[in-house]
Amino acid sequence: MATRRTTFEVEARADAASAECRKALRDLRWELSLGSEDRLVAREDLALLCCVEGPIQVVVRVHSRARDRSEVVIEASIVGRGPIQSKRLCDRVGGLERQILRKTAIAAPHAKV
Repeated sequence: MATRRTTFEVEARADAASAECRKALRDLRWELSLGSEDRLVAREDLALLCCVEGPIQVVVRVHSRARDRSEVVIEASIVGRGPIQSKRLCDRVGGLERQILRKTAIAAPHAKV
C-alpha cells in the first residue's frame, strides 16, 4: 500500500477550516464516508475512476494552532505500490491541498496563500 502524509497551516479557525476541507472534498467529488469537526474520511468516487484504478482514501484532520490559525493534516493511501500509484497519490493529495488552500483563502480574504 502506498501512503502519503502532508501537513500545512491555514489562516482560519479549526471549525471554519474543517468546513472548508469538507467543501474542497465535495468540489473534487470525493465521497465522504465519515466526518466530524476535526476528522474527515473520504475516498475518490469509484464512478469517476478508470476500471483498473483503485480509489485513494484520505483522512483529513484539522487542529487548532493559534488564534485564527489551524493545521491541516492529510493522510492518504492507495492499494498497490510502484511509480503509478505513487504519482497518482502525489497528484491527488497535491490537488486536495491546493483546493483547501483556495477555499480557506476565499473564506478569509486577508489570508496569504
